[in-house]
Amino acid sequence: MNVGELYLSSRSEFTALLARDWELLGYLEQQGFATFPQIKERYFNNHQNCYARLKRLAACGFVAKSSATNLFLTQKERAEGKLFPFISEFNLNPNTQIYYLARKFRAKYAFSEGLLKKEMVLHQLMLNELREFLEKEIPHNTVLTDTKIRVISRVERGRHEKIRPDLSFEFGSFKVAVELERTIKSKARYYERFLYYETSLYTHVIYYTTNRKKLEHLIERARPFQKIGIAYLKSPLEVYHNILGFLSLQTFLRKAQK
Repeated sequence: MNVGELYLSSRSEFTALLARDWELLGYLEQQGFATFPQIKERYFNNHQNCYARLKRLAACGFVAKSSATNLFLTQKERAEGKLFPFISEFNLNPNTQIYYLARKFRAKYAFSEGLLKKEMVLHQLMLNELREFLEKEIPHNTVLTDTKIRVISRVERGRHEKIRPDLSFEFGSFKVAVELERTIKSKARYYERFLYYETSLYTHVIYYTTNRKKLEHLIERARPFQKIGIAYLKSPLEVYHNILGFLSLQTFLRKAQK
């Protein structure tokens, strides 16, 4: 689809989609969810413009929205008066509006329905923040997400269709895989993933954990591997490497190369 092929329509009004609209829709396709503040920060210069455009996109069936409360609590839990859960890793207000692609538009888009599972909401919102930060820190001319990597892995050697990072920052042969870990997995699962990454086309791999208490656990799992860096999400510029120890993100990117 090209800019101008689809139009926003409301009764007798017709407005062509702007280039920014396509960027926003593409971002929601890749990331699954985004809060109003995340969208405003990325695509608009003020609250009013962001609100007006999202309202228009929603009215015309391109995006949908829900409050954090409705996404994190079932209808039964809300009826019973259950309180919105406290989330230590991420500052989320119960009334925060969360946007995603509307159902009718998703059907026309190369969209992963798996991202719309409620258990993925928090992961994706946190990943948005990490992506926004790392885009300023890691040299790249493209950022690939899980859904894009799945497609590319079918035709490009060195990628794995089932073992995919959450993000990949790429600039020619320089490829930095990024994983966001909210729960610790089994030793066997980490070994399988780390072993793949060690022989893959990725030059660097960084695992960001949301729980500082789990940092040592991940470090222990990664000890035999040379490409793997471990970091705490709230200290994203400090990375642990098996040989080099704790160092800055930029030093890790310079020194821990294949």
